[in-house]
Amino acid sequence: MKKKRQTVFRLGLERVRELCRRLGDPQNSMHFVHVAGTNGKGSASVMLYEVLTGAGYVTGLYTSPFLVRENEEIRAAGREITDGELAAMRKIVREAAQGMEDPPTDFEETTALAFLYFREMGCDIAVVEVGLGGSGDATNVIPAPEVCMIMNMALEHTNYLGNTIREIASVKAGIIKEGCDVVLYPGDREVMQVFLDACEREHAKAHLMDVREAEILRADLTGTDFLLRGREMHINLPGRHQVRNAVMVSIAVDCLRDRGWEISEEAVREGLANAVWPARMELLRDDPVFLLDGAHNLQCMQALEEGLSDFFPGKKIVFIFGILADKAVDPMIDLLIPHAAQFVCFTPENMRALPVDALAERIRGKGVPAYIARDPKEAVMLAQELADGGPVCACGSLYMAGPIREIILSSGVR
Repeated sequence: MKKKRQTVFRLGLERVRELCRRLGDPQNSMHFVHVAGTNGKGSASVMLYEVLTGAGYVTGLYTSPFLVRENEEIRAAGREITDGELAAMRKIVREAAQGMEDPPTDFEETTALAFLYFREMGCDIAVVEVGLGGSGDATNVIPAPEVCMIMNMALEHTNYLGNTIREIASVKAGIIKEGCDVVLYPGDREVMQVFLDACEREHAKAHLMDVREAEILRADLTGTDFLLRGREMHINLPGRHQVRNAVMVSIAVDCLRDRGWEISEEAVREGLANAVWPARMELLRDDPVFLLDGAHNLQCMQALEEGLSDFFPGKKIVFIFGILADKAVDPMIDLLIPHAAQFVCFTPENMRALPVDALAERIRGKGVPAYIARDPKEAVMLAQELADGGPVCACGSLYMAGPIREIILSSGVR
């Protein structure tokens, strides 16, 4: 397993513009859907990617961060970039960056690499997830997209994006460009006004998602059946929040159709059903239950708690928990406490991680037993022993999700 990047963001488009210019501006050779927001970006992006691929378009997908392998971040024409392609593209990008007075960051290099790869693959359109924020994010080097999707929002990354939700919304609104369609997840009135004002300035058309367009018929950890404007749909991604993400995607599809893209109802149905997004309320094993969710902020944890209430009413769960120190640690723990039998804590491999001793002490202070593990494998073994056939749920950080997923799926621990 490749060691996960310790990403240091430097916002601003000057470096990535220069790098892309040296590569022949590959981002200008295709169309885009640009996806921003706090939560739901990746899920919505992969859903739309599958829909567009199913509609017969050569489609690219760029998401971040990866769980296990860098290849996960870049897909085109129905598959991940191969090791050989990644190495070859990386070499071209780094040679192009030589001599730049202000060298690009790792994320900026990878973003330029994705665009270069999409051009090489002959992509008609690419679905691109914002890395951080919006206006100053490297992905915002793209021209005006066909559609912008701004997903569920919350106060996040205040050291980069601003200290208020309005300031953060202003940064995310920076992806709205001249004449594009904008699909908005409903939220605070003040935040919505920021987006609507940006749409007016850029002569962009706003489309507000209405959760009432979907009616859930059946839901469990294997996925959800629902009616979308009267049409039966299925997604493999569990949780009510994923249905809301699917509604966002359906509106984006309508916008693309209005722009001349031919996308059949069958492509939408099959695309939503084919979408897989690991470590999002993912059932790694069903007997006994082992659930993995990279719930890494308060909103993600609220969605997980909603799912636990739906799927495990009255049951106690052993949680494997690790978290970064700059997150809303106590409120996130408080959401899990009513469901918790015990916690097994460990320190995710990240410079910003909350040390395991401090984390366990906080949980014990709330009256719930918390055990300490030295690494993910020990955490999995101890949690399964404590659960004694009951459910286990690993959550708290995407930096812990990759290692735990590999341990379970490789059958290293049973």
